Amino acid sequence: MKKIFLLLVITTLLEYTSTAQYAIRLQEGQACSKISQSQLKAFLAKVKNLVNFAQQDKDKYGVTGAFPATAIHFHLYASTAYDSLQSIITWLNTGSNNDPEITNNVEASSIKTKLRDVITQLMSANHWAELSAIYHNSSYASCGKEESLRLLNDALTLLAYAGRCYTEPYTSIPPPVCK
Repeated sequence: MKKIFLLLVITTLLEYTSTAQYAIRLQEGQACSKISQSQLKAFLAKVKNLVNFAQQDKDKYGVTGAFPATAIHFHLYASTAYDSLQSIITWLNTGSNNDPEITNNVEASSIKTKLRDVITQLMSANHWAELSAIYHNSSYASCGKEESLRLLNDALTLLAYAGRCYTEPYTSIPPPVCK
């Protein structure tokens, strides 16, 4: 059942994002500029908003709610997504001779890998927010389920930019002419 749910969510998001900004081919060299530390920090601030909804939901329903585990897991997955994204930003600041505002293709590969984890965590946060909204009639969870869907869309966009940044140096890859 979980696999079917995840497949439906991903399919819906991909259909929704097919008209998103990244669906338009970027000029060579522009994808890496779309996944700088500034963009990741802006995304992190949005995820923090989700964590705040989850914390309020957990505070209100995490002990005495009709199904406390829903609020607890909503908070757990929202917080884990935040921590995972924060680790990407922290990692961009490691090493020497590194400008966190200029992402290269090797960094993009790692960002892409870590964003897949963030996407999974946001999908789980969405699932538990939906359940908490149902069981607790929670406005916090209701806001959280909508916010997590917006964040999933943003995460998929960042994932697409990271993938394009990673492949840009490989000029032998033919341009997409998909129909």
